[in-house]
Amino acid sequence: MSCTASPRDANLRTRMRRLLCLLALLATASGALAQSPGLSGDGRRPVEKPGIALVKPQKWSKPNEAQVVRFTAYTNRGGYFVLRLTGGQDRQVWVEQIVEGKPILAPETPAELVDASQRAGVEAEVNELLRLARIVPAAQGELVKLAQPLRDAIAKFDDGQVLVEGRWEPASDYRRRRFDALEAQLRRSLTEERVKAQFNLAENSSFKSLQDLAKEEPALQEKIRALIADRDRLVSLERQDEIIQQLSNPGLAPAMADSLLVRLKSISDPGPRTSRVLDQAMTAEALSAKADEVRSALEAFYAAQTIEEALPALPSDLAEGIRSLGAEVRKFNAASPPQGIPLPNDRIRAAVEIEKETPAINTKLASKNFADAAKELDRISNSASAIGPAARGAFLTLRTLATTQVDQFNKLRTEGEEAETAGDMPAALSKFREALDICSDAALEARVKEMQTNLPL
Repeated sequence: MSCTASPRDANLRTRMRRLLCLLALLATASGALAQSPGLSGDGRRPVEKPGIALVKPQKWSKPNEAQVVRFTAYTNRGGYFVLRLTGGQDRQVWVEQIVEGKPILAPETPAELVDASQRAGVEAEVNELLRLARIVPAAQGELVKLAQPLRDAIAKFDDGQVLVEGRWEPASDYRRRRFDALEAQLRRSLTEERVKAQFNLAENSSFKSLQDLAKEEPALQEKIRALIADRDRLVSLERQDEIIQQLSNPGLAPAMADSLLVRLKSISDPGPRTSRVLDQAMTAEALSAKADEVRSALEAFYAAQTIEEALPALPSDLAEGIRSLGAEVRKFNAASPPQGIPLPNDRIRAAVEIEKETPAINTKLASKNFADAAKELDRISNSASAIGPAARGAFLTLRTLATTQVDQFNKLRTEGEEAETAGDMPAALSKFREALDICSDAALEARVKEMQTNLPL
């Protein structure tokens, strides 16, 4: 039996080798589809950045057998990389030959490193480089060198500095500057909020950022507390205004008005408007007490009087007290207090009218102007009901007297007119004179003069 391979066997082996190559190419193409576009470019133009590739002798070699290949640029061709070596020549390396399947570029120090999350990202890059250094001994020096700028950045951050727009500065300076900008923005938003109670600081993203910035800054923490206090103050002022608005309702029931005033008085930090309303409420209480004193004094005064032909003159101190009360009430009302602040206006009005109108009524009574006096007495007697029965009784007694006189005057005048109609001028004139003796009347006086002139001698 011959040991020489036949031509048929040789052809079979050739076809098998071609099939294996085709399968290898298909596997490479499949691997190329899985490559990250971040390192691949477009497959035609090179990525012009230097770095290293950890290249294994064979695709199946272990990572610890890899060596460092330095390059100045690379192009991702899909299943393999074309590395431009430092000498200028190109080298093709299968993806499977490179540890982790990609070249390693020199990491760039971030343009910003201001918070813990960014620090964690930089530290993750360092840890990845050091992990590769542990599994590829030949690359340890290179990888540690690549990681060093990142480790330096972390050290500066941990030492109290931050990197902003490529420039290092003390973290406290950055935090204060950033805090001030966010605080101003947040305060503007709070000012523009129509309903302050709906402005939820706890859920506000800017407020959360302020809290993060203030964690290591006692001075900023104090500003946080001041911001919370200011927001609470605005909410309190808003609620105070709502109470005052309700208190200004003309149709407010007295019980509700009292309840609203109690709520205002319970506020520990009243605003200017609330303080003014509370002062008005205190003034109203003082005026009410004074009105009660005046009412009691007036009622006692009239209860001790015997009413005959005129109203008794008020004692000077009582009259002065009423005038003073009236002036204070006018001043109080000029400040436009909420209508829900209670004030005994009926008592005050009655006392002021009595003090003011008594002399005028007595003048009318003295001049026998009983008709006008009766009208005034009738009007004031109704107001005097707020003072008491004795005060009302005094005015009613004189009203009855004046009305009786007016009735008698009208009776005599009617009788005189009847006599005049009958042609009995002397009798008519006599009746008219009797009427004028009771009550003065300008029209009747003029008529009497005319009749006297026309009477025959």
